[in-house]
Amino acid sequence: MMFSKMRERITILRVEKADDGYGGYNTNWQDYMTVWAAVKMISGTELFRVGARLTVKRIECTVRYRDVIDETMKVRWRGELYNILSIIPDERRNYMTLQCEKAVGENE
Repeated sequence: MMFSKMRERITILRVEKADDGYGGYNTNWQDYMTVWAAVKMISGTELFRVGARLTVKRIECTVRYRDVIDETMKVRWRGELYNILSIIPDERRNYMTLQCEKAVGENE
């Protein structure tokens, strides 16, 4: 992967817990880092489950290797949030590919 192919900006988000004042906590997604990436649309499918239409989008984001990114985080690309399904580093740990998915229901 050449650095010149990393033309898109993506934001990595992580969940942060805040005390709710009643002994519990609230969770919020917060921007963690913004990085350059090569983003590729992998697939888009439409499913029907229990009478509802569900659209699933899959993308791959290749970024410079960072050991602080994991599967509990999300990716924001072009205003849409994607769950990170898996992370595949290259052999030399120069790059990593984030396989991401977003599911959107008809009523969302």
